[in-house]
Amino acid sequence: MCIARAENGGGSRQGDCWRMRRLRRLPMPRRPRYKGGGMLSFDELSTLARAAGVDDLGVTPIAGEWLDEENARFQDWLHRGLAGPLQWLCDGAEARAKPWTLLRAQREITDEERERFQAEGSALVLWITARPGIPTKPDGLYGEIAYTGQGRDYHNVARRILKKLQRALLESDPDLAMFSSCDAGPVLERAFARRAGLGFIGKNHLLIHPTYGSYGHIAVLLLSKSIEGAPERPILPTACGDCDLCLRHCKTGAIGPHGLNVRRCLSFWTIEHRGELPPEIEQKLGLHIFGCEDCQKCCPYNRERLQPQCPQNPDPEVWRPDPARIWPHLPTWLRSIPDLTGSALNRPGIEALTRTLLCALTNAALQNPRFIPDATEALTRALNDDRPLIAQTARRQLARIHNKF
Repeated sequence: MCIARAENGGGSRQGDCWRMRRLRRLPMPRRPRYKGGGMLSFDELSTLARAAGVDDLGVTPIAGEWLDEENARFQDWLHRGLAGPLQWLCDGAEARAKPWTLLRAQREITDEERERFQAEGSALVLWITARPGIPTKPDGLYGEIAYTGQGRDYHNVARRILKKLQRALLESDPDLAMFSSCDAGPVLERAFARRAGLGFIGKNHLLIHPTYGSYGHIAVLLLSKSIEGAPERPILPTACGDCDLCLRHCKTGAIGPHGLNVRRCLSFWTIEHRGELPPEIEQKLGLHIFGCEDCQKCCPYNRERLQPQCPQNPDPEVWRPDPARIWPHLPTWLRSIPDLTGSALNRPGIEALTRTLLCALTNAALQNPRFIPDATEALTRALNDDRPLIAQTARRQLARIHNKF
């Protein structure tokens, strides 16, 4: 039910207006059609974007042979079954192939005008740099939270920037049709970023910016018009050379020649999966609590860009916690995270997060015997948990410790 109807007791302001016009015997006005207008200035867009927090931006046509090739590559990745359980990625196939059909405006848009969008439309691609922290504990036994889980959820950060740009664009041209996406819509963001010259695709299948590395987020703003004065940036070829550090640092072998194998990726198991972890994943999980960025930490393009602390919170104990310390006080640790309501840590949920934490605590004990008393005590207490997932995980982790020691 429409929120407007619910708040107005089943009616709406538009409905009241319609009734008033009918009583006055006045005809309803037709919705104005999309009229189009002049070209947008790249310099103006660049100023707005950088003021909103964007580090780099580029422009690419909304359609072309390049998009057909990228879409065919994506479909091949799906057909190989590398998406694993993420079957929702199969949705929106037509929109990915024809992104101009996603454009929306405040005015009515005809089919003829959509066809014109295909020829005249453009995409403004934004690069928003992330600044992750690095471990500060000398023994290396700390719970790892990937940079996507540190600070505010990057989806919310990108949406805020996109909304600022959209508001400014609509003020200058109310007839403009747009569509924005940041890792949530049926848009091949990485392909658009590569075509816009923002970076190259590395062997880890991530976009690597020549200046900022791969620690960043891509947002795409599809526009119904071309952008005046946009610089032509070349498409960058892969610049990894003979380096294969990302391949060697991936513990599960998730990185393959045809793309990332989701079923082997620790980020999938720690963020998206809600059930029990397979034994082979538990063993290779290490101390990962949320996500995995092993293939990025080792990348030469990222080595000089890691910072000693997470900029959103200077306390390293929050983003690099001791698994034995936070397990008995997990709710307290979660409350210590700034703006938890806007954090990506909410995505797996408290139960799945606890499950992963128990596995990380067990791996810490297997790496260093000084963790065994804390791990055994925590796992024994978890055996009586009312949640079957937690109790079963604890039973399995205790067996792992007893079998080794």
